[in-house]
Amino acid sequence: MFLKYISDKFELKYQQLVEEGDGWEEDRDEYTSENIFWVPKEARWHRLYPKLKLLK
Repeated sequence: MFLKYISDKFELKYQQLVEEGDGWEEDRDEYTSENIFWVPKEARWHRLYPKLKLLK
């Protein structure tokens, strides 16, 4: 549950940065400056969720 929450917050900020178009979407400081957990590419929800479904 917590992982999903931080992933959602990260994804919202990520999309905002992509829309701004300045290339800052992979800059950790852009997230931590707003108290948003930085989520590495390999730990993002859209990559983990399919693997979690297989565990059921």
